Amino acid sequence: MNNYSLEAVSYDYMCINSCGRQLLYGSNCGSTRPHGRIDYHILYISEGCCFAEFDGKEICIKEGGLIFYPPHVPQKYRFDGEIRTISNFVHFSGTACEELLKSAGISDSNIFYVGRSTILDEKFSELADDFRLKLPFYEKAAVGMFLNILAIIGRRLSASQRNTDSIGRIAEVCRLMHSTYNQNLTVSTYAKACCLSESRFAHLFKEQMAMSPLEYLYIIKIDNAKEYLENTDLSINEISEKLGFQNQSYFCKFFKKHVKISPIGYRQYIKQYY
Repeated sequence: MNNYSLEAVSYDYMCINSCGRQLLYGSNCGSTRPHGRIDYHILYISEGCCFAEFDGKEICIKEGGLIFYPPHVPQKYRFDGEIRTISNFVHFSGTACEELLKSAGISDSNIFYVGRSTILDEKFSELADDFRLKLPFYEKAAVGMFLNILAIIGRRLSASQRNTDSIGRIAEVCRLMHSTYNQNLTVSTYAKACCLSESRFAHLFKEQMAMSPLEYLYIIKIDNAKEYLENTDLSINEISEKLGFQNQSYFCKFFKKHVKISPIGYRQYIKQYY
């Protein structure tokens, strides 16, 4: 039986040096590190895009994309102030990093597409909040949270390599969902659109997107509802109709269930603080 302390596990095995979740909008920003950092660096784009330079060429990494920089590798990336972007970053080090990253399918300085994921968003947000608050044992908790994130990333990358054809199908049906979300089409209809049985479609969709087709549709509806509430003077009833809800009452219940506040309350909050 090995005799080691929690301190040894946290700091020798892996250590989270810094992390955060940033809403970047309104002004241009970015980083240029000619000699890189002394630790590992991961950037995950939840929303918007990041412009990163590799081999002298600038690449737009859109939402669902992940950028990985090993130690001492030059870094140059930027965010356009006109594009609302949510970026999650983690700087980490430790003796287990290379092996863990390799097992997750991440190696060398590179860009990976893991897909937009509510679960990953939640995990990165949880990690950033806990690290910022610095409650007792936060160092150990941060390592555990990040290992969970690496496991999710590894599963998604592995799934994408096994099902290259299904990625295209699911991507197409996601585009279809964004254009028809207000028509209240059934999951069966979307399954037929990519020539799959409903059960196979549901399985592949969850494997690729880390959520069910219905959950994805709910997110689209909520995002569009927020957009109408924030940027238009449409009435709640008019917004309800545009989103394809049967009536205003059902829309209000749906919105409050998922956002934890009523549509009217959300609009008032946005106008008050933003």
